[in-house]
Amino acid sequence: MVRTVEREVRRRGFASKSEFIRHLIRLWNTRELATELHDRRDDFASGEGKTLSSLKGFWVFINRKTLAVRLRPCYDFIVL
Repeated sequence: MVRTVEREVRRRGFASKSEFIRHLIRLWNTRELATELHDRRDDFASGEGKTLSSLKGFWVFINRKTLAVRLRPCYDFIVL
């Protein structure tokens, strides 16, 4: 696994292994958020969703759902 990480660090042009790992964690957080949004879309379609009055309300809702996980912006991709 170490060789794989080192190869990807070089191939993708990251400055360090830790930068690459942080990138992977941001991608994972993004995927988790996308999955959560997809699940909530299904809840909303079935009449169980909650309408939020502001973007602040959205972040409060997300932070309550994820508890200690801090979501950071990552614009690589979001697949819904």
